[in-house]
Amino acid sequence: MRGPGTGSSVAGVASTDTPDLKARLTRATAATAQAGLDALLVSPGPDLRYLTGYDAIPLERLTCLVVPARGEPCIVVPELEVPAAEASSVGDLSIRIESWPETADPYALTASLIPEARQVAVDDHMWAAKVLALRDAMPQAHQRAAGEVIQGLRMRKSAAEIEALVRAGEAIDAVHAQVAGFLRPGRTERRSVRTSRTRFWQPGTPLWTS
Repeated sequence: MRGPGTGSSVAGVASTDTPDLKARLTRATAATAQAGLDALLVSPGPDLRYLTGYDAIPLERLTCLVVPARGEPCIVVPELEVPAAEASSVGDLSIRIESWPETADPYALTASLIPEARQVAVDDHMWAAKVLALRDAMPQAHQRAAGEVIQGLRMRKSAAEIEALVRAGEAIDAVHAQVAGFLRPGRTERRSVRTSRTRFWQPGTPLWTS
């Protein structure tokens, strides 16, 4: 579990390692085929982080993970974002990066990676403008929401995920045990909430400094 705006772990909870991410992608490929889909299309957000560990910045420029039912996953990335993608777990996973320059059409590029696709699923958090642009680029493909596929993957926890959930719960319990100490005359509710959040993300922070 990560702190807001950081890549750090919380209360000793480690980030997802490469073997777990590879297992998720393998299961995503199998689930895509089992759902009768030709490909899963995932844009920056919680689903991309879950599948690849890549915390890509949501931009107007298209970044899209393509998980085909047959073959290896690849990711479409703007040229300017290639260094960030390579430095992330995408590089560790050896996911092929398909970059596109400023004047290119990323939706046509995405469509060219799955030319025979007739059934595709787009992640539930994808911006509507991108969903529609992908639809125009792949008029032969019927779009579905990917939620049912990805939710099924998320429901199955690895040992590392279970350990992370336990440790995150312990961190929350530790903060809750201190809540009474946050309260005093004249202290606003908003400041108490801010202190709770700070203590969760940064254990050891003095009570009255946040």
